[in-house]
Amino acid sequence: MRIATGDLYVSSVEGFVVGRFGSGTSLTKGQNIGVYPTTKTTVEGETVFDGLRWDTDEVVLIPRAEYLAHLKAYDQELSADALKVRTKDDYDAWLKRQAAASKKDEPPKAGEKPAKPEREA
Repeated sequence: MRIATGDLYVSSVEGFVVGRFGSGTSLTKGQNIGVYPTTKTTVEGETVFDGLRWDTDEVVLIPRAEYLAHLKAYDQELSADALKVRTKDDYDAWLKRQAAASKKDEPPKAGEKPAKPEREA
């Protein structure tokens, strides 16, 4: 069953770990769709794996060629509700949110006054 005819846009679903097929994915390499390993520092100062964090708001673009190359695998995950189908509009909106968040975290440029913090109501 072919879900998309062009590029595929998806988001992760809490509780499911789906890798980018063909990427040699492992949990520690971070090539999973919207799932990221979390770490903690031990009292000895060692950084160790602590679990997983899902970013279900992240919209991931799977290019048409990748989707077609791994059609059966992606469609199986979609049919099992392990991935949520999104749209190009969802993806574009997510990119705008990412850009806005990134810009908000940037230090002021030379000669520019720092932005005033937003006031809470």
